[in-house]
Amino acid sequence: MMKKVQMFLSGSGARYFLLGVGLFLLAFLMRLEAVALTPLLAIGLYGAYKFRRFAFMALLIPLMAMFMSDLFINPAMLGGGAFIYPGMAFNYLAILGVVFLGFQFFRSRRRLPGRVVLSGVSGSFLFFLVSNLGVYLSGTMYPLTGGGLVACYIAGLPFLVNHLLATLFWGGLLFGADALVSKRKVVSSAVSM
Repeated sequence: MMKKVQMFLSGSGARYFLLGVGLFLLAFLMRLEAVALTPLLAIGLYGAYKFRRFAFMALLIPLMAMFMSDLFINPAMLGGGAFIYPGMAFNYLAILGVVFLGFQFFRSRRRLPGRVVLSGVSGSFLFFLVSNLGVYLSGTMYPLTGGGLVACYIAGLPFLVNHLLATLFWGGLLFGADALVSKRKVVSSAVSM
């Protein structure tokens, strides 16, 4: 493990580290500012694309951003300094699921616009299904019946819409910027020859 970390921090890994810090700060700060429109899922998907050689970064960035922002958000929302709430683990599992989904979508390293959109839609639905299941299974808001499960998912639809819009917006921005930077590198290296 230490060998991978040393390899990561030397050479081109330093660029990835700086990118990772930037993505973490973006996710952390945006989650504090606009909880419903965060780039968290998009960063998980983009990380799966960009950090394939260093998969721990793809997993660590969104999880740490969520955890660190939860340290501020949860006590304010839950009152009384509480940090943990029933079903919380499902949100973290959902983030992991989205990153693993990203690994599957971007295995070929091709950054096609359709693949970016489809991964954003799929990731948003995965997060919706898993996180709302956690809310339901906590048994604090809905009865543990079929009707309670349906009511939980219906109540979660506005969150799905927000996550979907945010993931598509931020995903387009991250993958689009990456494509522009990649094209610029190709053009500048061709000109310098």
